[in-house]
Amino acid sequence: MTPGTPNVRRVVTGDTADARSVVLADEQLPFDGDPVVSVWSSSSPPQVPVLTMPADIADWYPQPGGARVVLFTVPPAGAPDGRWSEALEDDRFHATDTVDTIVVVQGTVWVELDDGVEVELGPGDVLVQNGTRHRWANHGTDLPLVAAFIVGAERSA
Repeated sequence: MTPGTPNVRRVVTGDTADARSVVLADEQLPFDGDPVVSVWSSSSPPQVPVLTMPADIADWYPQPGGARVVLFTVPPAGAPDGRWSEALEDDRFHATDTVDTIVVVQGTVWVELDDGVEVELGPGDVLVQNGTRHRWANHGTDLPLVAAFIVGAERSA
């Protein structure tokens, strides 16, 4: 684990065939040099009971009705940023067919919209990102930890 990289533990519950609740997974989720780690995903609307750990969805963004939970960091300006520069356009602005509920767990991060407005978000702040073009920035020196709850949506014409 890289110094300053968040230490995240995932505990997942489920059911046995006879409807008893159990822990399906209790594990550390390493960032391993990637600023995004998948916590949970479903390619279609989730169903319960859950009897086994689901496989990660193949597509980064879920289809309409699907869901994904990720944790991410945003490297400080000027720091090597690995996946971000590869995954997004050169200017890092992007829009997705999703509704994202973003919760800042620790640190500070900024989101910029097309109109040039940057919104500073700190611990406990929540952003509901409704498929609009945006990009992330870190104007500080620390690594923030951000949780994103992503739901696939249909984009109207």
